[in-house]
Amino acid sequence: MSKQKKSKVFYISHETKEKLRDIWKKSMEIQEEIAGTFSLSEEENNNGFLELILNETQCKGRKEDSYTVCGFDPTMDSEYTYHTHCVEVDENGWPQNYPNLISNEDMIGIVQDSHLNDGYLSNDNGKNIFDVLCCPVGIFIYYSKPAIIEHWKKCEDVINEKNYLKYMKWFNPKYKKPTDVSITEEIENVKKLIHTNKTKKNQFWATEENALMNSEFNKYIGSWYYDQKEIGIFPNEIKKKFSCLGYSKWFKKIPEDEVSETFSAADRANATWEDQYRWFTSNEFLKSRYHEEIKVYIKSMNIYGFGVEFFHWRELVTFRID
Repeated sequence: MSKQKKSKVFYISHETKEKLRDIWKKSMEIQEEIAGTFSLSEEENNNGFLELILNETQCKGRKEDSYTVCGFDPTMDSEYTYHTHCVEVDENGWPQNYPNLISNEDMIGIVQDSHLNDGYLSNDNGKNIFDVLCCPVGIFIYYSKPAIIEHWKKCEDVINEKNYLKYMKWFNPKYKKPTDVSITEEIENVKKLIHTNKTKKNQFWATEENALMNSEFNKYIGSWYYDQKEIGIFPNEIKKKFSCLGYSKWFKKIPEDEVSETFSAADRANATWEDQYRWFTSNEFLKSRYHEEIKVYIKSMNIYGFGVEFFHWRELVTFRID
């Protein structure tokens, strides 16, 4: 009889959570995502929980057209990571992103970097167990479940005895199959080459994204390119249903100097950066709770194969990963 694998219970201390909130505030002020990693306490506390300890090294995001990429060192190839979502504004000062949603690029990245993903287009050094998203409304912990990993692998190009030479010749145009190597071995060899080669020879490698491209999976999720064409579950399911997530509540009494239209959730989601910053850093916001609307969002993410937990900034953060 096989032993059942013991799940781990993690927690983030109040002090660490306050530091994460300060990092989120900083990202709001500089208009860039900030990312970093956690270490894990060597021993469980009295409750059997493992503490996430914030590492000092950080990296900032960078702009790509109308979205921000964040995921280079030190966040890449780590088990426990975090990053922030600020309210990004255009040149006229109006919001252009959905800061309270796990983004399409986040969804792709958490699968590609997962420690469970052994697909040949996955991150060859991927070891991520979960990512912590620090956003205006609170903290999301999200990770890949086996079902979405399997979907990733199904989306990879099929390499077989009919086409493996085409891929092999990317790396060596004069390549000829050795007589003492089986076709099965050759297919595995070319997959290993694709998995580890980070040069222009590898046509799956995208230098700007610093990652291998699984085009069919990008299309399925709706990466930035497909999002513009309204293709994928992010634009057609997540964004359409939850674009105003986190904006159901607002100041009970609107300050006299408030000029934004703030009468509906959609108005509030499009309020100016200044108005949003004032709300999400206010004591009134910290007394609010959003769990009912966020439960619906989490259920949708679960359906697509993503594990998600949510914590308000004032909540005790403890969660279990099987």
